[in-house]
Amino acid sequence: MLAGILFLDRLSYNTSVQEHGYLNRYSLNELTVTEINQMYLTKGELLKSHIDDQNNGLKLGKQPRTDFHCHYYSNKNNYTDYTNYYTTSVNNDGKGENDKPYSCWSSEHFDDTPQVFITLSNILSDIKNIEVGFNRFLYSFSTSGKNGAIPGHSILFRLNCMRCMPRGATLLIATVNTENFEEDLTSVLLSVTALRHFSTAKYLSQNIFLLVTMRQLAFSAGTRQFLQDYFNSPYFKLRSGTIHNALVLDLGCNNCSSYLISYEGIDGWLPNQDIVNIFVEIANVESLVVNVRGMWTSIFRMAVNVDRTRHHVPLLERNINAFSLICKYTSYSESKVKNNEELLLKSLILTLRNQNNLDTVLERSFNFYFFVSPTSFVSISVYSLVVPLLFIRPISKIILYPFFDNLQMFLGISLVFFNIFVGSIPAYFILLKLVKKNSGNPFNSQIIQRIKFSLLVLVLSYFVVFLFNSLLFYKTSNLFGDDYTNVDYLSKDLLLPKRNNTILNKFKFQNLIRVLKHFKLKFMNKFRKNDNNEDNSDTTTTGDTAKNVVHNSMEIMRTKEIMRCMGYYWYILRLPDRLPSIELFLLYSLYFVSLSFLLGLSVLNWSLSFLLSIVLLVPFNVISTKTVLRGKITASISTIYFIIFTIFFYPFEGKVGIARAFLFENSKKCFKILGDFFSSGWFRKNDITNDLGDKFSYISEHVFGSKTQWINSRGNLFLLRKIYSASENHLLFGSYNIVVLLFMFGIISHTLFLNLLLLIKRSHKVKSD
Repeated sequence: MLAGILFLDRLSYNTSVQEHGYLNRYSLNELTVTEINQMYLTKGELLKSHIDDQNNGLKLGKQPRTDFHCHYYSNKNNYTDYTNYYTTSVNNDGKGENDKPYSCWSSEHFDDTPQVFITLSNILSDIKNIEVGFNRFLYSFSTSGKNGAIPGHSILFRLNCMRCMPRGATLLIATVNTENFEEDLTSVLLSVTALRHFSTAKYLSQNIFLLVTMRQLAFSAGTRQFLQDYFNSPYFKLRSGTIHNALVLDLGCNNCSSYLISYEGIDGWLPNQDIVNIFVEIANVESLVVNVRGMWTSIFRMAVNVDRTRHHVPLLERNINAFSLICKYTSYSESKVKNNEELLLKSLILTLRNQNNLDTVLERSFNFYFFVSPTSFVSISVYSLVVPLLFIRPISKIILYPFFDNLQMFLGISLVFFNIFVGSIPAYFILLKLVKKNSGNPFNSQIIQRIKFSLLVLVLSYFVVFLFNSLLFYKTSNLFGDDYTNVDYLSKDLLLPKRNNTILNKFKFQNLIRVLKHFKLKFMNKFRKNDNNEDNSDTTTTGDTAKNVVHNSMEIMRTKEIMRCMGYYWYILRLPDRLPSIELFLLYSLYFVSLSFLLGLSVLNWSLSFLLSIVLLVPFNVISTKTVLRGKITASISTIYFIIFTIFFYPFEGKVGIARAFLFENSKKCFKILGDFFSSGWFRKNDITNDLGDKFSYISEHVFGSKTQWINSRGNLFLLRKIYSASENHLLFGSYNIVVLLFMFGIISHTLFLNLLLLIKRSHKVKSD
């Protein structure tokens, strides 16, 4: 199964038409040359406004008014309305009274509104069916670090459809770096041109929102503030029904060789596939080069929540189907796509038209998939089988072995779960306290030392739990038996009384004799006449046979009733009254808790469940308690595996750090050799082996080499950074990854405890009682 995972992407399906919105994907492009020229004129106006602002610091547009809505709220979204209260409640530092988070919406710009937002409002001021809202906010997270209060600005345009009664809206988000926007104009340029194009369209079925927000803010604070006001604030005046879907332009530069679709969310969130398919289909028709990340890249990114800063992530958290279009930067070997802005504008307009006409929530496609290419994907019906098949051995043991028929075995399950819960509490609170104090601050050596300290506390807490377990097992050793090793299976019929089995066989034999005698009498009556004595004799014999049949039938019914009361098992396992031996008791409790945990997690976040399954794959499949010798061998293999695993991930220094570098370098060479072997000669002609060679080369360069993205990301601090970011996600967004990671550490610690028991276990005779 582990070898077959490498070819999982070959079990992909091609994307297909699912919704009526696709009917317009081949529509004639309505974009005119005048509108394309207007796009470049808009670009010139934006650049000119930036130059004027640098020269004299003047603000373009109308003078700001003071009659706007500014509402303050707590973290529980308890809003308080303040009208005409801006000058007394908001100071020059961008913080409200008593440093409370706030969000102010106005139809006119504020004193410190970025110049690019003012210019955009002036460019669209001649369109009558567009409403504008300037937003100044202080977004707050529950931390005392820099992320505790994030000031920022946004501008919102609502384009009202001309011939409809809108029941919803389509959202377009454009990001711009307001500190250096002359190099970050592509997103706003395309968005404003598209909005101007739709201002005269008569086929819109919903309103269109354009949100332009600051790209440099942490955790897409501008988008989060808009969503919080839209869904929670009673004073938000630009609401327009349900937001069905969204598209984010997060290009970031004006020099793209191609475009990348980022659809991955955090904690397993994915958008409806049709939203992505619409854009891909239209881009292919318009000859626009778009790509998606590889399947394995997406899986590992989602497992560790790499895309937590993308602007489509807060949309997915609110069940709004969305994805981000980002730029693949041009390298020296690539040339810029000719007229890529024009091609992207055509694709954007047709995509928004299709999304706008999808006035119902998508139902027939699904949200559980991984793209292999822009036009193919692996569905949940394929990849959901991976985790159960990886652990088919321990799962079969739990299903087939009747140890859990003993109700006392659930004491072991409760004990393991309680140990993991109690052992992880101190480290959990230390990490949360660290994040609450430092979220947004630079990742310095002090934070690194605190993370190492939390891991040390985690190890010590589990060591205390182990001492408690050892003492508990020692005091209750009389409850444990050692006769589980020689399992004795009994057939069900052996448990029945011997008399019943004899009657059963006798009845079958007599029934056969009766049938043969019946055929004999029938044959003889054709050739001779029977006298009265013979008739009487036959009648007597037949009567005796009938009595025996009735008597035996009652016995058979009684036997069947006894067998029915014994249950549906044909084979019965003879169990002792005591619990199994300590190592077997711990093994099956650990199997039950960990497999239930992994299989349940695979439903919520398959990527993380798969990654943890790979980590636990070796110890769970090699560990054995059948014999003392085999137990010592498997325990040694499992212990060595965890030692190598720890050296790979934990940033040791000194001699251990040298050993870690040695392992990385040699692993890189091994996978490089495998990649070259399967990509040369005869193997190169075969698609499967050539693809396998590419995967080995990818592992060599990206996992162990200079292009590392996962294990060795940012030096040797990958594990510490991911623990910190998981804790940060838990505090800021409510993510459960840190809880899952601490639970996994508990499973590993109990596995090591089991290995210790197997290594020190001595052979002894089985008791005969």
